[in-house]
Amino acid sequence: MKFASIMNTGAVLLPEIFISKYMPEANGDYVKVMIYIMSHPGAVNEEIADALSLTEGDVKRAVKYWQEKELLEGTDNKEKEAMEDKKTKKDPLRELYSGTKAAERLEALSMDSDFQQLLIIAQTYRSKIMDEKEVQVMAYLYDGLKLPLDVLDYLVAYSVEKDHNDIRYIEKLGRDWAEIGIRTEKQARNRTKQFEKGETLAKGTRRRGTSSGSAASYGTGNGAEGCYAGATNGASTTAASRSTGTAGKTGSRANSSSRRTDYNELLRQ
Repeated sequence: MKFASIMNTGAVLLPEIFISKYMPEANGDYVKVMIYIMSHPGAVNEEIADALSLTEGDVKRAVKYWQEKELLEGTDNKEKEAMEDKKTKKDPLRELYSGTKAAERLEALSMDSDFQQLLIIAQTYRSKIMDEKEVQVMAYLYDGLKLPLDVLDYLVAYSVEKDHNDIRYIEKLGRDWAEIGIRTEKQARNRTKQFEKGETLAKGTRRRGTSSGSAASYGTGNGAEGCYAGATNGASTTAASRSTGTAGKTGSRANSSSRRTDYNELLRQ
């Protein structure tokens, strides 16, 4: 016998791995909670409990279960709001998409088909269901910074491809793109190619710089001894400067290249 759904309005994308691996072994209520969160990103425990006729305790246990399976991320709502308020208080625009202030924005975006599509795309690429904080970040990038859907599609895909699945990385990279005026996928691809080319050049120059340093040491003594001797002897310093001038220029170019936006440094800021 074949089955087909009679509901043809709206859609919730269920990752294949969720259906085949996680759903069969999970408690029925846990599955209901997960599917509800998929279809209502950013929903809080009380709302989920009311919608599914469960207790908040049931919902908390379900959320904890999926967090242990690493399919959900998040903390207690009050704790999360406190952390977000602290992080975003210096950015008025970002603050509109954080904590309790984000509710109105997210309510309006619930009717935006492009934004709903973006959430599905992001969850698919990242192979996990976004929590409230992550939905707020995507709303900020899409509605606050006005990054187009195709740019955000590429942003998430690129981040995951480079093993940066963390939402903080995605947000900081999106901010960088917005600040320099990226508005098309082609511009975004050129930006990442520029970065990758600069990163490769910097690495290659550092390797060449090491070899040049060894060659320069040949004429002034070995390694550190030559360096310290040059620092305490004016003539030696001058000679060392001449012998390493080319390497110094190369190093300068390396520093210039490495000063290009290093996306890996974004997470440390």
